[in-house]
Amino acid sequence: MLSRIILLICAMLCGGFLTLSGASFSYALEDDGYSRGTSVFWLVVGALFSAPFWIPALIPSRYPLALQIGRWVGAALLLFPTLLFGSIVWHNISRSISDLGATPSVLILGIVLTTACFTCIVNRHESARHPRAVQNAFAQTLLAKACH
Repeated sequence: MLSRIILLICAMLCGGFLTLSGASFSYALEDDGYSRGTSVFWLVVGALFSAPFWIPALIPSRYPLALQIGRWVGAALLLFPTLLFGSIVWHNISRSISDLGATPSVLILGIVLTTACFTCIVNRHESARHPRAVQNAFAQTLLAKACH
């Protein structure tokens, strides 16, 4: 349960960041033409971008094979956001070292989002290493259905 909550929180962080960044960028470019459609577009893009986080969190434990596949595919797909947010950190540190001036708020945001991605990858790896927990959850579900 805790791993699912972690995945959903990280989905909101990363998807929300992309949604707000995209909407802000669109608003800056076309102040007069900004509409609800633009907001909806960036909301859909943010939801799709964060799909590797929230889709495996929504797969029920009673489908252990789908859960395992979803976790592995999600972990592989999480490499893209990890590299994207990691590049924000890398470029800010490089700018700081070369005296071009880093932006602390962007650096902190990049660190938080990169850490969220790494946390989710490690979370999935740990839950994949302990498939007994998935089997126990499946057995508890069957037992609960049998008792009712």
